[in-house]
Amino acid sequence: MSDRPPQLAHLDFLGDATRFSTQLHALIPKCALLENFTPGEVRVLAQFMDVYRAPEGVEVIREGEGGD
Repeated sequence: MSDRPPQLAHLDFLGDATRFSTQLHALIPKCALLENFTPGEVRVLAQFMDVYRAPEGVEVIREGEGGD
């Protein structure tokens, strides 16, 4: 993936989040912004999300860093 953020280069890129849409939908009740999304809407949203695997203990986000 050419537009992969450099701060995530040390993580395993797993592709878009479509295959994880069921798990994402299960998390939605914890997010007021997305609480009314249907499973189908979550699948569409997941196409625009990337999934990475990080080994236990690896720093993914550092407080104060800028980014999306």
